[in-house]
Amino acid sequence: NGAKNDTVQIRNCIWAGLAAGKDFTTNVAGFDAGAWFRSAAFANNDYTQPSDVKLKDAFNLTNPNFRPDVGSPALSGASFSNPKLSDPFFDQVGYRGAFSQNDDWDATWTNYDPQNTVYAPKPTAGVSSVAFGTINKGDTKDTTVAVVLTNTGNVVLSISDWSLSDASVFSVVGGTSPFVLRAGESKSVMLRFHPTAAGDFSSSLQFHFVTQEQSVNISITGSAKETGAVGNIAAERSVELYTNVPNPFAASTSVSYYLPKPSFVTLEVLDVTGKRIAVLTNGTEQVGMHTELFNADNLSNGLYILRLNANGITLTKQMLLAK
Repeated sequence: NGAKNDTVQIRNCIWAGLAAGKDFTTNVAGFDAGAWFRSAAFANNDYTQPSDVKLKDAFNLTNPNFRPDVGSPALSGASFSNPKLSDPFFDQVGYRGAFSQNDDWDATWTNYDPQNTVYAPKPTAGVSSVAFGTINKGDTKDTTVAVVLTNTGNVVLSISDWSLSDASVFSVVGGTSPFVLRAGESKSVMLRFHPTAAGDFSSSLQFHFVTQEQSVNISITGSAKETGAVGNIAAERSVELYTNVPNPFAASTSVSYYLPKPSFVTLEVLDVTGKRIAVLTNGTEQVGMHTELFNADNLSNGLYILRLNANGITLTKQMLLAK
């Protein structure tokens, strides 16, 4: 009855695997389901064999490829003229089904062979060493590039804490522990060098993990001269916006920025036309490093703009979404 009243609609669809001698059936007397499905205005297709749809490797159980191959009827025939599909949520495409010929959008988050997959977190540091160079004793210098820890594994990574082998002249700023990183997430911290005596100094920043024996170590070096031996480098550091990590990214990415003093901050994501896509921060934040997570699950591939407004300064960075 729904089909007869047009409350059930099947349009621009492909039905494959309809065995020879079989057809669409219904228990409604006098209604021809096959003729209804094949109505020219509905633009549907049906095939006896699934292979007639010419998907690349749809029935490979451990590594399927659902993209339509050359000559596939799924490469064309989509229509968004139905008023029920007018919502801008839908990407209007020409192909039918979930996959275009070249876009394997499930590659970054699906696993079709879980029984043979080793599930484990994998901590990866963006740098292996930090060199502060030479400053005057009594001065303070922060790293100009954040130390970024990324979980490149496939399950949650739990960080219990971090430590410095020499915390008398080096310190971590703009971060707290413990924390967790989901697969693909990152966290940024800054390091500070504040020697009170002249000399050469070294230390090691070590991240400790809850469920792993291994750790990540980053070597740190810095030198201090007697006061006045080095030019004034202790000038106030400005607002900084860092490149998102990872970039390009497939689903989510971490965005970090630094504030030299408490400021009202607006951190937003724009598309290339200048349209605001998301607001990550909009309020007063304290001095130090800050990190926000941007989730792009509902966005299309392409270039996006990060824009930071803080302390009278506007900074921008580009980031590339490539699912």
